[in-house]
Amino acid sequence: MGRRLNRGRGRHAFAHLPGFGLAPRIRNWKHLTLYRPTRSVEYVHIDALFGEPDKHVIDWELIESRFQHLMKVAVSVREGAISSTLLLRRLRAGSDKNATYFAFREVGRVIRTIALLRTSRTRRCAGG
Repeated sequence: MGRRLNRGRGRHAFAHLPGFGLAPRIRNWKHLTLYRPTRSVEYVHIDALFGEPDKHVIDWELIESRFQHLMKVAVSVREGAISSTLLLRRLRAGSDKNATYFAFREVGRVIRTIALLRTSRTRRCAGG
């Protein structure tokens, strides 16, 4: 079969756009990076999970600047105008300078961070 879609990185950005109900499948979550919402945010008990304060910060301005385009892409995929496989192939082809690619990557980082925090809280509460 074909190559795995982006090896699981970024696919979950679609999961939280309107009309998509997917949950991210994250392997080896203990080794993944969490992203801060802003440079200035600090957490009492879990700050070390986010690494250095100046690194691993979500670029909200990029998401906001490309938001309308992200929504158009999401609607196109949902309506079947373009397949998600073709879209990811196109985004990956020019990924070094494609603003939409970087915006989807940032959305994916937000979703992944939230999913990791929820997963760790759930596992801790369940005794796992």
